[in-house]
Amino acid sequence: MPIKEFKIDKGIMKKCIYLGIPAALQNSFVAISTIVLQRVTNQYGKTVVAAATAAQRIEQLVLMPGMSLGLSVASYTGQNIGAMRIDRVKKGFWSATKIIVAFSLIMMPCMYFFAGSVMKLFTDVKEVAEIGQKAVRVTCMFYIPVGMIYVSRNVLSGAGDMKIPMIMGVSEVLCRVIFASLLTKIPAIDYMGIWWATGLNWFITGAIGTIRYATGKWKNKSVVHE
Repeated sequence: MPIKEFKIDKGIMKKCIYLGIPAALQNSFVAISTIVLQRVTNQYGKTVVAAATAAQRIEQLVLMPGMSLGLSVASYTGQNIGAMRIDRVKKGFWSATKIIVAFSLIMMPCMYFFAGSVMKLFTDVKEVAEIGQKAVRVTCMFYIPVGMIYVSRNVLSGAGDMKIPMIMGVSEVLCRVIFASLLTKIPAIDYMGIWWATGLNWFITGAIGTIRYATGKWKNKSVVHE
């Protein structure tokens, strides 16, 4: 094709911007929330920081299947939305939900009862392991909500309903900042408020995505159905 025939398609460019900017902002908000939470964690000294780092590594390993499933759901949803197969999108959502719930129900007791053994794989410092064990036991109770974040967010993104995933990103920032700031000031909770803030953030953000899916408003957000 001759170079002179290459030109920008304004329609496609607008769609790319419409889909890309909310996704970029969503990822930025998640990163910002992590930075804010790290700032709160740093106030409690190197032992808590080390425990938080170890707990975060464990979370990344446990949540990796959910992340991968979410990416698959996004592609699956986009393909079927383009083909006007809403019924297949619904089946995909419920299949992914069943997988997430089943996986979470298996991992929750494993991480709760064997958190101490798992922490020893990441640190040999007793104080760090004890705090990390408590942290994992808190966050493991919220595996289903965080799994639903991955499922609902990616279904909505694949359907072209980009504003809600962006709102979910904003929710992650606000929830972590507000809950971490409030809970850590309660003497009975203290630094454990860091992980309760994470869990509550997952619960609220997952609820936003799931409720949006339940409304069905995502069905008419496709940018390619015409």
